[in-house]
Amino acid sequence: MDLARAVAGEVTAVQTAAGRVQLARSAGETAGDIDDALTMLLQHASGALATIVVAWTRPGQPGSYGLDILASDATLRLALDPDFTLTGMSGGQRVDRRAASHPFDRSMRRFLHAVAGRDPAAVPCTPRDAAATLAVAIAAEQALETSRAVPVESF
Repeated sequence: MDLARAVAGEVTAVQTAAGRVQLARSAGETAGDIDDALTMLLQHASGALATIVVAWTRPGQPGSYGLDILASDATLRLALDPDFTLTGMSGGQRVDRRAASHPFDRSMRRFLHAVAGRDPAAVPCTPRDAAATLAVAIAAEQALETSRAVPVESF
């Protein structure tokens, strides 16, 4: 949700659907409070739509984490963990980039640098950002319960 907000802007409404197939649990396990598969459709104030698909897998199975961006002049694929690559086309030019280090490590270094320098402005995720993402998550939960699009409370 953070990444979708960073790329496409604030979310105004959310629709959510959950699957009923057990992906991560063994046949004998009871259902927990988290669905094994769900899809969220985020409607952004910019007019963009974002789809988030979550599917839990069993331990030992590889995960797939990524972001596809389709725009009028760009088609990009951001592969996340373990690759951290950006590939595709933008403005008629081929894009092929790889992160020099793990983004989590860079984020932690930035955060620790901000703390050491007592510089709240250097923290990339402000409390307002965190509250906005939490509002999207709450709307997603409500949408899952009601099977309807739910507006996101703005901050």
